[in-house]
Amino acid sequence: MSCLCAAMPAQAAAQSISGYAQLESALTEGQDISVQVDLGRCTVADTGKPGPQLRGGTRIGTFLIPDNKYVAFTDVHPTLDAQNHPVTEYIRYQITPDGAVTVRTAFRSGSSDTATPRGVYNCAINQGIRLIPVNAR
Repeated sequence: MSCLCAAMPAQAAAQSISGYAQLESALTEGQDISVQVDLGRCTVADTGKPGPQLRGGTRIGTFLIPDNKYVAFTDVHPTLDAQNHPVTEYIRYQITPDGAVTVRTAFRSGSSDTATPRGVYNCAINQGIRLIPVNAR
């Protein structure tokens, strides 16, 4: 994952979405949502150890809510690997009604038609994941 983000102002933090129902309502009403990620506040799914010291952000552009079980959305962006070869990174988010957030990362290089998994992280709303209405003032 190779996104950059600036520190959130305290004012935005005070207006963060605090739970799943609030997120679902905001999305289905057409609200734009900024997602701020701090994987260092999450855990690695396989080991339970702290995630990498990596922060980033995206906006929810499209989303799915299958059978009211969870909210899912993806961030896809091109970047370069350590050898300056083009790759596409995929970051998938799944947020469940209990506020748990699973973040799955993968990448696709060159002309490959499959993505290679990179990591799975367990986070929670306001614990590694902040959801901020874009027009919050």
